[in-house]
Amino acid sequence: MGSDVNIALVSPYHSGSHKSWAEGYAADSKHTITIYSLPGRYWKWRMHGAAISLAKRVANNPAPDRIIVTDMVDLPLFLSLLPSSHRVKTMLYMHENQFDYPLSPDDSDAAAGRDFHYGFINIASALVADTVIFNSHYHKDSFIEKGVAFFRSMPDDKDVSSMESIAQKSVVIYPGIEIPQQVEPVEKPEMPTILWNHRHEYDKNPELFFLTLFRLKEEGHAFSLIILGERGRNEPKIFNDARLKLKDEIVFDAYAESKEEYLSLLSQADVMPVTSVQELFGISVLEAASQGVELVLPQRLTYPELFSSEEFAECFYRTDEELYQITLRCLKNRKSSEKFISAAKRFERKIWSDKLDITEIG
Repeated sequence: MGSDVNIALVSPYHSGSHKSWAEGYAADSKHTITIYSLPGRYWKWRMHGAAISLAKRVANNPAPDRIIVTDMVDLPLFLSLLPSSHRVKTMLYMHENQFDYPLSPDDSDAAAGRDFHYGFINIASALVADTVIFNSHYHKDSFIEKGVAFFRSMPDDKDVSSMESIAQKSVVIYPGIEIPQQVEPVEKPEMPTILWNHRHEYDKNPELFFLTLFRLKEEGHAFSLIILGERGRNEPKIFNDARLKLKDEIVFDAYAESKEEYLSLLSQADVMPVTSVQELFGISVLEAASQGVELVLPQRLTYPELFSSEEFAECFYRTDEELYQITLRCLKNRKSSEKFISAAKRFERKIWSDKLDITEIG
C-alpha cells in the first residue's frame, strides 16, 4: 500500500487509552489520518448514537481510502448512513468488548444483570467489518468464546458459525506504549515506594490493592505510596479510606499534568501490585514496567501474554496471600528491574503503528 492513503479514524469515546491510541497512531503513521471523535463520556449513548453524528461528519468530507472505527461504534448503522462514495474498506479496532467488562456496582442496570445488547453491537460490527483488530490475543480469544456462548444461550437460530467467520478475519495488533528515548534519572525516595497508576475505577480492583497496603502497614512494614491515574466522577470509596489510613505514607496523590512529570513519578516507584479484574491490554502496567518498576501480577487476563510466565514466574500470584507475600518481597529487595524494562520495549508504540500501516484489509 502506498504512502498517500487517507484514513478516517472514528473514535466516539475519545479519552484515556482510546484517545492515546488514536492520536499516537496518527502521529506515527506514514498515512494521512483524520480523527473524527466525541468526548469520552456516556458510553452507552456513544454506542447507540455516535454512529449517526460521526457518519454525517465523515460524509461531509472527501471520501477516505479506508475507515478505522473503534468498538464503541455501531458499525452497521454507521455504514448505512454513509453515501455510496464513502463506503470503503473498514477496519474495526477492538479496545474492549461489552461481554467482558465487569458490571459496575453503581450501574443502575447492574441489578438486572448484563445487558447483552451492547455485546451484540460488538458482534454485529465485527461481522460487517472487513478486518477486525484486537489489542491482545487474550482479548481475541475471550471475545470469540463469549460470542459463542451468547449465541448458544439464544432460544433458536443459534448461528455460532458467525464467530468463526469473525475469527478468520481477525488479527492482533497491540496499541503499544510511548517509550521516551531518554528519561532523566530520578533519585529514589528514602522509603521503598509502591505505585498505583491506573484509572480510579472498580474494574482495577482498588479494594484489594489498598487492603494489601493496609496489612503491610499494620504488620510494621515501612513504605511510601504514589497515587496517579485518571479520576472519574464516581471514584470508589476505598480511595478516601486510603487517604486517611495511609496519610503518612502518601507522597503524591494527583493526576500528573505532563508526560514528563508522570514518567518522573513512575521512575521513583519500586513496586506495583496489580489487582485488576479486567484488562485486555495493559497500558499503565507497561508504562510502569518501562521505568523499571517491579510488577506483582495476577496469573490471568492479558498479563501472562505481556510477560512470559517462565521468565517472570516469581512475579505472578494466584491468591491474595501470594499477592501480599510477593509485594513484601519486592519491597525488601527494592531494585530497578531491567527485565521489566526490556519486556516493555517489545510494545513500543511505533513498532505496532507500523504493523497497522501495512496490515492487509479483507
